[in-house]
Amino acid sequence: MKNTYATKEKKFLTFDKFFGISFYLQFFSVVLVIIPNVNPYEGAQMYISDINSTTDWWDVAAPTVPRLLGLEENMLKWHFFQIFILISAAYGFRKLLPVDKIVKVTHQVFYMIISYLVLTFSVLGSRDGIALSLTLLGIALIIRTKQNSYLIRYIKLVFATIALLLASQFKIASVVIISFLVFITIVKPWLKRSQFLLLGLFSFVVLPWSTFQLDNYLTETIQIQKAYPEQQVLLYDLAGVACWSTSERAVDFANKALSEFLESNISDKELCHFLVPYGWDSLKNFKVDDDNSKQLVPTSDKSKFLNFQKNWTDLLIKFPKDWLEFKTNIMGQVFFMSNFYDRSGNLINIDNNEQPVAYNAFLVPARILDKLFLLTYFFAFSFIIVSKIFYKSITINGSAIFILATGVAVNILSYVADNGRYCLPYIVLFWILVLRNNCHQDNEEVKKNFNESGDLR
Repeated sequence: MKNTYATKEKKFLTFDKFFGISFYLQFFSVVLVIIPNVNPYEGAQMYISDINSTTDWWDVAAPTVPRLLGLEENMLKWHFFQIFILISAAYGFRKLLPVDKIVKVTHQVFYMIISYLVLTFSVLGSRDGIALSLTLLGIALIIRTKQNSYLIRYIKLVFATIALLLASQFKIASVVIISFLVFITIVKPWLKRSQFLLLGLFSFVVLPWSTFQLDNYLTETIQIQKAYPEQQVLLYDLAGVACWSTSERAVDFANKALSEFLESNISDKELCHFLVPYGWDSLKNFKVDDDNSKQLVPTSDKSKFLNFQKNWTDLLIKFPKDWLEFKTNIMGQVFFMSNFYDRSGNLINIDNNEQPVAYNAFLVPARILDKLFLLTYFFAFSFIIVSKIFYKSITINGSAIFILATGVAVNILSYVADNGRYCLPYIVLFWILVLRNNCHQDNEEVKKNFNESGDLR
């Protein structure tokens, strides 16, 4: 029996090594094929010569990181930064979902698909990809401190905090929300109650407070202009109520709040003509009578923004039904957002002059997933329903569903465009958790089968 076990164990390890090697092949493929052809995220900020003329419209990191890396002179530094981000994503993913815990071929293949998405999204996902990568790194450092000495444990916690705070400067809200989700769904089962309460305090209080304090400090220290990017959501919500509500009082209230942002030659009806359910860009860039100037102009004035924020809050209090009706109208966009990899529509056409053939060929699988709507909330929820009815052996617990529900709520409440990169972090986390749960279940089943028959099945 002992020799039989050794033989089977050897085969099992060889099987694991094959899929472990495939992960590293994906990693080096991204380094060699994708990274050399990816420009800096929101790169327009790096070309403004005076940093005092830049804004925090894309958070603090957009104008500062390119300058710290000297991108105006040497793109090589940018590519090294991308490799660091890729390593962060790879380390975080491998610690959250170790390959040696996966025993079934179908799960191994599923693991390869998720790792492919994580690695490509980390370098292609602009600020969202960078934020997710650093967040995975920070969380992985935290959950892997249990086996270490106290000194190493605290060193890891310090670096984890730095990683999460750095991530927050690329995408403030998503880092706080994703950290919260991972802590309560993945980290909680591994911790004692006192440890979880401390991490809960960190993720719900310390991290959000530190994030916003750091953002304000860096903005004032570097003297970047405040742009108040959150007003995109407020403007879009008020425009939606003004144009699509059936309540005259709600329409009048919204139009009055928007009047300060509209140029004098624009009427309310002309604004509504350009309101569409797939984003607010059409509102800020529309033209009337071939006039190329922007007609809906966001403000950088603090007092004006705070007053507008108050008007938006009053709208929610006085006309919640009209606001919810508008949010319901864009719910379909959120459920079917699937255009991160396939925004150009080039699916199988790998001979694209804009990028090398190898680059386009490597992204064909991701573009197929996009085109088939397999990276959407709709598919994820459909998978849950079908599994519960027809495949009850598949374990999908409340934590996985909670991640999806939170993602949908966040994307609906903060909706400004139908960009797939806004929902992809939540969808990836959902599939990671589904795979973790089912791998744990299958590991227990494998042990049971071996104990009963002496054969690994």
